[in-house]
Amino acid sequence: MSAGALAILAPRTLTDRRNEITTVEVRGTVAEFAQREVMEAKPVIFEFAVESGPETRRILFSISSSLKQAWLKPSVVRASRLLALQENWDRQGAPQIKPTTLQNAINAISSFMESASALPQWTPTRDGGVQLDWHERGIDLEIAFPPEGRGSEVVFVDHRKELPDFDGSVDERTDQLRRVFRERLINQ
Repeated sequence: MSAGALAILAPRTLTDRRNEITTVEVRGTVAEFAQREVMEAKPVIFEFAVESGPETRRILFSISSSLKQAWLKPSVVRASRLLALQENWDRQGAPQIKPTTLQNAINAISSFMESASALPQWTPTRDGGVQLDWHERGIDLEIAFPPEGRGSEVVFVDHRKELPDFDGSVDERTDQLRRVFRERLINQ
């Protein structure tokens, strides 16, 4: 088989590589969050009441980024929706998403997103991690944050070929991610 044929068969996304992403359908029985449900917003602190089945928890997110970042509050609200998932949310034994997993993801994206960056789609993974996706403006960007803060991975593909494709550790690709958000994922 030629090298070109192998490249076509190689998985290009984190979803393809690990098969750990499951789409969760929003149901009326799961607590959902909206902007009005942010109980308190202090400089760099977001506080949520999370209802998951019979349990109610208070969750605090401490954000090191400026609150002037337009993406920050809506992203934290979107992320917090994952905290309402109960154990076995996928009916295949998936664990609950922990606040520390979301905190790690928010801290990481704060290091490369621009003030008016496009918002990510937050998706739970079967191992208790989260994946953030941006599929717009001719690009596919996926970043997986595993539970317990183990290394996060990124895959970037530019279908317009304006920026070079890359993958690997988020820590090693921060400069490339800054460029993607500065040049391609900015809301204007």
